[in-house]
Amino acid sequence: MNNIHRISLLAGVSLAALASPALAQQSDPRVTILEQQLRDIRAELDSVKKAQADADKAITQAADISKQVAAQPKITNPNGRFTFTSATQF
Repeated sequence: MNNIHRISLLAGVSLAALASPALAQQSDPRVTILEQQLRDIRAELDSVKKAQADADKAITQAADISKQVAAQPKITNPNGRFTFTSATQF
């Protein structure tokens, strides 16, 4: 009699273990929609990060060009007299 209980308990546990993966595969459509929205948001975030990195690179390049222009010699013409200022050394 005790063996029958063990066998039935083992059969029940085995059946539950086999049914669990099948239940896990069936997902709520709302979860699927939320997962897709999360993937879309992550892709958009990656796009924004890349655009920000590109903008930072452009700002750095513009600052470098501004420094190069500022270091060039300057010629002005105040009151009809040319004035020459040599390039500054940093």
